[in-house]
Amino acid sequence: MEEEPLEFLGPTHQRLVMHCLSELTRELPTRGALEQLLGQWLLFECKFNNRAKLASEPEFPEKALENALLDKSKGVQRRILDLLASRASVPPRIGKLVAARLGNEDSAVRTAAVQALGERAALPDEVLTAVVARFGDEDWDVRDAAVGIFLGRHKQSYLHEASRNNMDSIKMQQAEVREWINAARPPDYPSLSGQSSSNN
Repeated sequence: MEEEPLEFLGPTHQRLVMHCLSELTRELPTRGALEQLLGQWLLFECKFNNRAKLASEPEFPEKALENALLDKSKGVQRRILDLLASRASVPPRIGKLVAARLGNEDSAVRTAAVQALGERAALPDEVLTAVVARFGDEDWDVRDAAVGIFLGRHKQSYLHEASRNNMDSIKMQQAEVREWINAARPPDYPSLSGQSSSNN
């Protein structure tokens, strides 16, 4: 498929390569070269088309995605992280690479990393701890994303308890969230009071 002369079909050609790889054994001699090709195409998409659509496919090779995330371009990293936020699942090794971006010097990369991790149903404790550490980030957008994701996770628990009419448990969880966020917030971040914003 990759022998000369190549028929350049752009994304269509790359998707064909990707889907073929997903059906073949990992011991395929040319697999490494083909995965590298897909990684290069992903970088091309990010840098020249301002998108990372190819990596939205679940069959996109993990190694190619990993190599692309290691690219030094902050724009490339942001686009890939934005895409990962919309994926139904992320391989554990990729999740660790995303978590490593929580300390990136670019605040937009940090925000994108928080959002990419926030949609995961389950995260290792060390990753959750790294997200909570962003409550004290110097950038407001990063702090807001981290707090919003944590509250979103607890909202699901609130709804479950509410369906059981267990209001005492809900209040305890709300108090726990407020205490955790207030303890981690920077001086200029408004504290969360125990009063509801609506008393209707």
